[in-house]
This record gives sequence, C-alpha cells and structure tokens, in this order.
Amino acid sequence: RHTFHAYDEPVDVIHSKGEGNVEYTALIFIPSQVPFNFYSSHFERGIKLYSKQVFIMDKCKELIPEYLGFIRGIVDSPDFSLNISREILQHSSQLKVIAKNIEKKILGALKYMLENDRPKYIKFWNEFGKAIKAGIYADYGMNREKLQDLLLFESSYSEELTTLDEYVKRMPENQKEIYYAAGRDRNALKHTPQMEMLAEKGYEVLYFVDKIDEFASTILVNYKEKPLKNISGSELNIFTEEEKKEKEEKRKERESQSKSLLETLKKHLQEDVQEVRLSSRLRNSAVCLVSGEGISINMEQVLSEASMSNMPAPKATRILEINPDHRIFAKLNEIYSADPDSGKLKDFAEVLYNQALMIEGIAPKDPVKFASQISEIMSEVPV
Repeated sequence: RHTFHAYDEPVDVIHSKGEGNVEYTALIFIPSQVPFNFYSSHFERGIKLYSKQVFIMDKCKELIPEYLGFIRGIVDSPDFSLNISREILQHSSQLKVIAKNIEKKILGALKYMLENDRPKYIKFWNEFGKAIKAGIYADYGMNREKLQDLLLFESSYSEELTTLDEYVKRMPENQKEIYYAAGRDRNALKHTPQMEMLAEKGYEVLYFVDKIDEFASTILVNYKEKPLKNISGSELNIFTEEEKKEKEEKRKERESQSKSLLETLKKHLQEDVQEVRLSSRLRNSAVCLVSGEGISINMEQVLSEASMSNMPAPKATRILEINPDHRIFAKLNEIYSADPDSGKLKDFAEVLYNQALMIEGIAPKDPVKFASQISEIMSEVPV
C-alpha cells in the first residue's frame, strides 16, 4: 500500500518465480478498486522493475498488456543491467518471456477465482470488466482465446451475470446462435419489441449494456462454434425449418397483398429508411427498427456520442418493420384502400417511424411536429 499509494485490499496476490533461461521473482497485486484515472489518457500502466533488488524502472509497461494496465507489482530479475535503457528493454527477449509468464499467471488466477469464488470475481468484474472487454477488441483479436471465458454479461435468464459457457450449456438443442441485444440498460432491452418472439420461444438473450460490448462481439464473432447474433439485425433465425417455411409463405402472401401500401410508406420515409417491410419477429408491438448490413443502430449511437463534431459518425442502415397482426396495420390498409394518396398515410408513417426511434432511445428529428401529429391522430379517435 505504501509502495503503490493504494488503500484498497487486493483481490488477489500472486507470487511467482521463474528459473532456467530467464530468472525472475514477481510479486503481483490485483487491486479491488479501479484507479481514479484508469480510463483517462493520462494513466500510465506498468510494473516496477528491479535487478538484484536494485531499482531500475518505476513503470515498465512492457511487462504488462494494456488490458491489464490496472495490475500493480514488482519484478526482480538478475538478467538486466542496472543501466539498461528503455529502448533496449523494448526489444529484450528476456522481458518478453517474463511478461508472457506474468500475463498467464494473472489470467490463471482470474479463471480460478471465477470458478471457485464467484462473489469475489464479480466484485473484480464490476471494477475492471470494461478493461477485459477492451482487451478482446484490442490487438486485432489476438487476446480473444485468452479472455472469452472470463467475460460476464447480463442476461434474460436471471438477474445474475452469466458467462458465455454457461449460456451455451443452457441453449435448447434446436438453438443455433447466441442471441444478444445491445442498448442503454437492462430494463430498456427487456421490453424492446425485438425481444417479444424470442421470449415467447423461451430463448435466452444476453444484454449488452456496456458501450464496449458490441465492439467486442465483432471480434468474438462466435463462441464454441455458436455465432453471436444481434436480435436487431435484419435477419433473425429463431424458427424451425417448418415454422420458417410457414411464416415465409404467409409473409409473402401478405406482402403481395400490401406491396403498394409498403412502397407508399417507404416513399414517405425515403430519407430515413432503406426499406419498410412486414415483420415476423413482433408479437404485440406495432413496429420496430432493425439494421441492415454494416453497423447496428446502437453502434451508430455509441460512435455518434464519441465522434468529433467535424467527423460525423457512420450511419446504420435502417429498416422499419411493421407487425402485420397489429390493428395499426389494418388501419393503414383501410386508409390506403379508401385513398392511396391520403395525407394521413404520411402522418402515420412518420409517427410509426418516430415511435420506433424512441424505442431505440433516439429522439424524433422534429419533436414538435411529432407531438402535433399524435394530437391530430388522437383527436380523430371516436369517443
């Protein structure tokens, strides 16, 4: 505590020795509290380096990977000269061996903690989980195999955090993908329209509530040969072959009957959406937004918050899905049948689109107009 100016009790202490081609003694501390400036650009990672108990360097960052930058510790090795420079250290094969062994020891200790003392690991995870997830995303996925079994996520299964391995073990035999929903918090995701059909079929969904989660998933791609699938993606494979065939036939029949209506709605929303189509994933809700190829709508929001004002964030391809079994769709058909050029169709299209935006946590482009359209529609409802 005196050496590192730390006042928290370590989650774990690792003492290790290396002998043979490279000799060293390491004393490593896994802290229980995140350093106050850990997520700032001013934070410097590194372990104190000694040679024969003589101090060489205060923060030797070559001894610890960036994603474990919160680790504190001391390494003493007789293999280094007392006047060795940082430039020489960067290319030292001995230092790389020590660093690799230390990383392996730390990850081994974390895995043991996860398997044998879950409460302690959850306490660690709540402090440093973002750093471990960032480690998945960093270095072009080089750390994926090392870190994927240490990840914890919120889930629709229970209030407890779950690992990917635990999720896969609970999967029904006919489930082929690991489903996840990305958004601002558990409650919002739990009630999102895209969850309705999955909940009805009893499929578990991981809740990606940290901004880093979806970025990490683009590196993970799959786990134990099970692809990770965003439930807000344009294609969602949650039905059996028999169900798919039945729903596809029904959808095509309905779309052929309502093709002109859907094209009219798309024309009214042409600046905002790529497509307006009937949905097979909605159960009770009227509409939802899904993303096509490329980034998701949630990732667009995260990038938009992080982007500089002179560098606009990339946009997600937006698809508006309408529930063909909802009474609002019957109302749209009724209006279109009476007058295909009715101005009400434009109002309804914009209201439904803005409604879908708000479900995603995005404000309407013109809140005043949106409020006016809602009031107009409400005033026409018979008392």
